[in-house]
Amino acid sequence: MLRHDVSRSFRSKYFQSAFGGYVLGLASTIAIMNHFQAAQPALLYIVPAMLGCVAIHAAVKGELLMLFHWSEAVEVPPAAVETEGKEEAAGSGASVTLDSKAVKKQL
Repeated sequence: MLRHDVSRSFRSKYFQSAFGGYVLGLASTIAIMNHFQAAQPALLYIVPAMLGCVAIHAAVKGELLMLFHWSEAVEVPPAAVETEGKEEAAGSGASVTLDSKAVKKQL
């Protein structure tokens, strides 16, 4: 969540929601462990609490789909691809298709 917040210049506070969920899940684990006097798997309470707090935060802000589809992958612009049309990768069967406008600019 911190990477998401950093990518948005800290305009969102999802890391704080995730941290709050972690504290809530850990407190739940300790309370239930003390109540039943038996060991409890911490992730059984921590993960749902973290995901729940972040999901509620995103739903309230109307950003649930945006958060679900967020990726930190870098997109390469078509002009940066250096090929001469279509090429087959040796042995893999993969192909690269360029936009005709991008090819004409390079020629």
